[in-house]
Amino acid sequence: METSEGLVKKFKLIRLMAVLMLIVAPAIYLVVANLVLLEPKSGGEHDIMFYILLLVALSQPSVVPLIERFQIGKFRHEYGTKASPVGFLTVMFLTKFAVVEAIYIWGLVILFVTGDLTRALLFFPIGAIWSVVYWPREDKMKRTLERLETL
Repeated sequence: METSEGLVKKFKLIRLMAVLMLIVAPAIYLVVANLVLLEPKSGGEHDIMFYILLLVALSQPSVVPLIERFQIGKFRHEYGTKASPVGFLTVMFLTKFAVVEAIYIWGLVILFVTGDLTRALLFFPIGAIWSVVYWPREDKMKRTLERLETL
């Protein structure tokens, strides 16, 4: 088990990664989206792609608990390899952040494919909501860590 000071440092690192991936990166994407001037394109294929990505953006992060269960199972199976529970906790949170950050990136994809800024901007509030849902909270991190440490 890590020392209390080590845990605090890891929790701070996880929060820093959350700020970078769930606040700073989307802000950069938003600036890019507003600076790029593209010719709007129309067509059924663009509409279909937009609606599919919108549905995925709304629903995909809801599978994160399932991914987390698989990760915990894998960790327990490989616990004998001296894997650090706190290090693995960091990997789990980075996975969550990556799933949420993908929503913002899909907004940029829609922008570059369709040239429609309005459609692209719809992905940002969805991503913001999921960012709040998966924002790292200390009590949640401690509970997950306890699950990792109990075999």
